[in-house]
Amino acid sequence: SAPPTVTAFPSARIATGHSAARGTAPAPDSVATVTDFGVDIGGGPTVESLRDLWISAKGTHGSIFDGLRPVIAVRDRKPGAAELRLVVGPLSNASAAAKTCASLAASGWTCRPAVFDGQRLALR
Repeated sequence: SAPPTVTAFPSARIATGHSAARGTAPAPDSVATVTDFGVDIGGGPTVESLRDLWISAKGTHGSIFDGLRPVIAVRDRKPGAAELRLVVGPLSNASAAAKTCASLAASGWTCRPAVFDGQRLALR
């Protein structure tokens, strides 16, 4: 089988709300946003399958996931069909996500950097 691949990083969108060049204050209706990064370590058809995946990942690579938490991300694949993905984070930046994926890929796990956004995975 082919070696696991690490895909491109999600783009980080950071709005500071002010102009450094002019030193002006933010507009009253502006909103600062920061993208949190995570790693997508797999998917499944049910929430239970994602729980099982998380338990397996923690059991195999516990130290990699210390201080991180799992969320369920829904990815639309085709009209009327959604895929559940397990995203673990938050990580500080795209580089940290890439390093985490490299560590996981070295032991045969599929991983890709992702935006850390979704519903928290309840562990029962």
